[in-house]
Amino acid sequence: MRLTEPVILQTLMQWRTRIAAATWIVVRDTHAAEDIFQNVAVKAITRDVQFDSEAALISWAFITARREGIDWLRRHARESLALDDELMTLMEQEWQLKSQRAPAEKI
Repeated sequence: MRLTEPVILQTLMQWRTRIAAATWIVVRDTHAAEDIFQNVAVKAITRDVQFDSEAALISWAFITARREGIDWLRRHARESLALDDELMTLMEQEWQLKSQRAPAEKI
């Protein structure tokens, strides 16, 4: 017997903490882990995935969450953590103004 949508959601919500925790181990970001869990729940009910048992659903959810976590890491690894060029220019101008106003230090 295939699981119905309400049963799928109920089962996933019962396992939510464990699935999100397993995802956190991959991404090390609480908010991302929760977002990934929500994506997994949406996929479970909107995609053409059918589950014959709760065990199959949970196994699929853990595997899917892990894969999404790895994809999340790949996407964020490409993001630059440096300051924006415009911000750096403003900071440099501010430093120059401060250095011009400050009295010269004697060596």
